[in-house]
Amino acid sequence: MMQFQKILFISLFLIILMGCKEYSRLKTGTRRVTSELSMLKKSGKFLQGMGAKSKDADTSSIMEAPIRQKSILNKYDYLYDWLNGKNSTLQANNFQWDSVRKSYIIIDSSSRKLNPNVEVFGWHPYFMGELWKTYPYELLSTISFFSYAVDPETGSFNNPEQMTQWREIGMVDSAHAHKKRALLTVSCHGTKQANRFLDNKLAWTTLADSVSSLLLAKKADGVELDFRDFTEDKRQAFIDFVQDFRGRMEKQLVDNPFYLAISLPADNQNRLFDVTDIQVHADALVIRGYDLHELNQEQGYAAVAPLRVEKNDGFSLESIVTDYLNAGIDTSKTILALPLYGTQWKGATNGKDYYETNFDKKITYREIKELYNPLDTTYELSATLDPVMMTNYYILEFPDNTSMECWFDDDYTLGKKMNFALSRKFKGVGLWALGYDNGHKEIWDLVQKKFTTDTLVVTDPILEIEGYPIKVASFIDKHYNLFLTAAILLALSFVIALLIAFSDWRVRDAIFNNQFNHFIFILLSTLIIMPILTLVGIIGNGKWQLVLSFLTGIFVGFVILQLKTVLSFKRP
Repeated sequence: MMQFQKILFISLFLIILMGCKEYSRLKTGTRRVTSELSMLKKSGKFLQGMGAKSKDADTSSIMEAPIRQKSILNKYDYLYDWLNGKNSTLQANNFQWDSVRKSYIIIDSSSRKLNPNVEVFGWHPYFMGELWKTYPYELLSTISFFSYAVDPETGSFNNPEQMTQWREIGMVDSAHAHKKRALLTVSCHGTKQANRFLDNKLAWTTLADSVSSLLLAKKADGVELDFRDFTEDKRQAFIDFVQDFRGRMEKQLVDNPFYLAISLPADNQNRLFDVTDIQVHADALVIRGYDLHELNQEQGYAAVAPLRVEKNDGFSLESIVTDYLNAGIDTSKTILALPLYGTQWKGATNGKDYYETNFDKKITYREIKELYNPLDTTYELSATLDPVMMTNYYILEFPDNTSMECWFDDDYTLGKKMNFALSRKFKGVGLWALGYDNGHKEIWDLVQKKFTTDTLVVTDPILEIEGYPIKVASFIDKHYNLFLTAAILLALSFVIALLIAFSDWRVRDAIFNNQFNHFIFILLSTLIIMPILTLVGIIGNGKWQLVLSFLTGIFVGFVILQLKTVLSFKRP
């Protein structure tokens, strides 16, 4: 009989041990997915996530950042904006002077060579000044000067200062020295301007003449056409213009092959850009996979280039790429442009229990690294990854009931988005804009990893999101209350079972009169008490809290054993 009881008791212990182990896994998974899949609704509540935290602080909630931190962000950010538009001082540990090429290059750049079968497209905006000297040309296929601003009335340019800069810039020579392609972006933005130009065929001729002379002067290789916001009734006019423009340029640049890239908008649901007709005349199609926060304002998403979003009506890289694939785009010509900048948002409670946030400004990768990772380490800023949008964000709360957010991509999230483009058989990626990461080489280390080899194994990040364990964890998070109730009932059932078992004097004797059984009883008490203390919130989820709950369980078990004289009432 005693042998049978021991076997039964050991079996019960193993069941409880396995149950507590699975409970621990369940709670850990739920806690993780609650943190990772929580969305920061711009029109709703400020959900908890990792923000500015003291080194000794509990990381389970957003911590208040000091007003001094806010002051730094507000007071000095204009300096970084100003520096972005000027010649930036080169850092000795990032760049070196090449006396042969007469330009700055990234250290160890000679060992890097881009795969000829891929495309890495980059833009040099005119306001980046002479930062073109620092670009890693060996990791670029094409670089384009931004931009020739079209005068819709004449077809000539309306930004003479920038065109003077184009004539004097050494960027084209540097690109050719590295055997790379150099383009001039021709831009026409705004509904009124674009419509007027497409209706003005005389301006088409002037544009072709003007651009061809600028290309010949620099011996550049071609043009990127960046037209935006024209109306649906101009759809065919744009196709006709593209065909006409290419024909004229090829005639005037007869001694050199002409390369034409065409920029495509993120939102093309109304088929404003008929890719099946346009791509016949294009060498490259560049999908602008950024500024999606502007399209997602009503949905409340702040990410510049979310991989995907929870709402079906929101814009994401997945939705816009799928739309272009359904429209019949030629993937062998397609480039997905990604951002080297993020967005900054400011908020205030206004006496409510949630923050109302408003867009503040766009912020470059360099600004993010230097503003949100200050030399003052009193407070550490930890970015949180949203694995659905595949975007990082900082959340700062200040004692004056204001907040600041920053949503951005780093080398990890950009790597996932590059994988997404490559998994869709795209030609490559684009980076808007070169110089936004000046002084930080991790993005180019990523480009080297992704595009200098033909043996890279690409994993589709969408399948990763839809697969285990995120999908399972999402289900657990959705039904968290159900799982929590089941865990509590399971723990209570074990407690009741033990109380019933203790009513039998033979069970009590088996436990109290054997040292091994003492150990089993204390361990069993600990395994029951630990999840209960955690569930009711008395003990947190940190390592030291788990140790404390473990010791509490041992103490309770020990106390019960010491009360054996009280529990050992008369046998029947």
